[in-house]
Amino acid sequence: MFFNNQILNDCYQILQPIGSGGSSSVYLAYHLRLQKYVVIKKIKGHLPQDFLMRTEVDTLKNLHHPGLPQVYDFIQEQGSVYTVIDYVDGSDLDSFIQGGYRFTEQQLKKYLRQITDVLVYLHSQNPAVIHADIKPGNIIIDGKGNAVLIDFNTSVGENQGNLLGLTLRYASPEQLQLARMLSYGQAAGFNLDPRSDLFSLGATFYELITGRAPVPDRPPKPLHTLGISGYTPSFLMLIDSLLHYDREKRIKSAKKLAHILDRMDGSFVKYLTLRCASILLCATMISAGLYCWIQGAGQQVREDCQSQLRTVQTYISGGYLEQARQLCDTITADAQMQQYLQKNPQSLAQLYHAMGDIAYYTENYPGAAAYYGYAIDCSDTQDPQAYAVYLRDAAIANAQAGDLQRAQQQLDLARGYNAGASDLMLIEVVIRARQSDTAGSLALAEQLLQTCTQPDICVRAAICAASIAPDVDSRITWLQRAGAYDMGRSVKRGLAAAYAEKANGATSDEKTQALQQAQSLYQELNQSQYASTADRLNYAAVLKMAGEPSQAIQVLEQAQTYDPNNYRIPMELCFVYHELQNSTKASEYCRTAITSWRSYTGLDKLSESSEQIQNLLELGRRYGIGG
Repeated sequence: MFFNNQILNDCYQILQPIGSGGSSSVYLAYHLRLQKYVVIKKIKGHLPQDFLMRTEVDTLKNLHHPGLPQVYDFIQEQGSVYTVIDYVDGSDLDSFIQGGYRFTEQQLKKYLRQITDVLVYLHSQNPAVIHADIKPGNIIIDGKGNAVLIDFNTSVGENQGNLLGLTLRYASPEQLQLARMLSYGQAAGFNLDPRSDLFSLGATFYELITGRAPVPDRPPKPLHTLGISGYTPSFLMLIDSLLHYDREKRIKSAKKLAHILDRMDGSFVKYLTLRCASILLCATMISAGLYCWIQGAGQQVREDCQSQLRTVQTYISGGYLEQARQLCDTITADAQMQQYLQKNPQSLAQLYHAMGDIAYYTENYPGAAAYYGYAIDCSDTQDPQAYAVYLRDAAIANAQAGDLQRAQQQLDLARGYNAGASDLMLIEVVIRARQSDTAGSLALAEQLLQTCTQPDICVRAAICAASIAPDVDSRITWLQRAGAYDMGRSVKRGLAAAYAEKANGATSDEKTQALQQAQSLYQELNQSQYASTADRLNYAAVLKMAGEPSQAIQVLEQAQTYDPNNYRIPMELCFVYHELQNSTKASEYCRTAITSWRSYTGLDKLSESSEQIQNLLELGRRYGIGG
């Protein structure tokens, strides 16, 4: 702790504390040599030693940009590290939010363009400097009305594996994942890149527009679906594009964002207006034909969009979820279809509902609940049938995600919109299951199957019952009942997994029969051109259990042709060849698997502490393969 008028490093006179919180203390000071005010701030937390290396210090000190305060010094004092930076006289954006101030679109575009310019500068450094903590409290509007980005205590280089700090509400999904892995002492296998800053920038402006920050680990509702007045759809969609959870789908760079903002700028619009005026006479001569062409083109876009939405639903019904996801991505990436969807909220609701189904059937229940919520926001209550379906599915997804209070609220709303008795009963089946009322849920599911005439609801009720069945035989029975209505891919997958589990703990005769059932189902799944990597891996695992390693190898090698970058496939090939005592092949696939696993950045990456990865790394040590 410093005291007023204390002199630090024979250079900085401490004037007064101006902020504190947790392990952070901030002081206003006076630079005696430069005759100017500065801020001295303690860096939060415990710093890894490499951050204190001279190269890192010099990187930040050598940054010079009008949108950045100058970093003067790093000071070690009594075991703590402090930064000395320019004092920026102004108010941070967080104070505006807390005061209920509502910015105009023109103001926000100005601030966004200025901070984007700062990020272009930071990210163009070699290596790129990532701020890693962009938030309203770290953007100051100075006395001239310009935005300044402050607080580099958490900045990291693009190739650094460490992470010095974050603010949950504004951190990118990959930043949260990295922080969790590091907190558990796990090797992350990936680094942050500049797109993490773009997500945090989007989250900051999301709060400036709505008054509330996104919820961590949950995709925020797109701004352009919230009916916010005072902002153009193009600006809201631009902010939405920064908030993709998959960083591959975000705007690629700050330079690209700056280019988009420049095109949205008034001077660009004025240029386009002048261009249009210069050709007005020519346009008048063909206006009638052009109008007809536009009408025809619009009709074609509508038909194409509706056709693709029907195809998405067909894929989902058939269990071809990856194909459905790819087609949804195609629809959302098409500019003409985006325009059509914005003007036709019912179609947009159908798209969100389909995306919710994809998330639900891949057991991403929080994501499904979010997408179903978007569908509710877009849909028209004058179509009570569709609205009730969206409420039903949102309630079920929220229950599966553990948000039982919200699920109950949506169940009550569904009752108010005269949802069908079977729909309401299905919601209760799931809610009771998640409340650990196994007997009540199973009894209600049985009642539903006895009274309901809608196959899709019966299937979902039976699958839910199977998920809480007390033993594997009961689970198989419920799944067989689901299959009596529709033996779709999800039911086949569930049954195959159940039979494989039964075989794992059965006597020899029962084991043989259960393995045959599992093998037959996985064979059917793998005969489809839309077989997933998981289907192929599971099929290979069952073949291994059945004592057919050669066939397992064939399945895995075929899987590798469809998904060459998936580390799980060479990992399983390594295990099979090791069991066959083929050290040459085992070593080859072991090296490939370790390399692929190290470079994989997906959220489903197995941790280093998992049994499979521990076995893989142990084999790597045996074969003399470095990690």
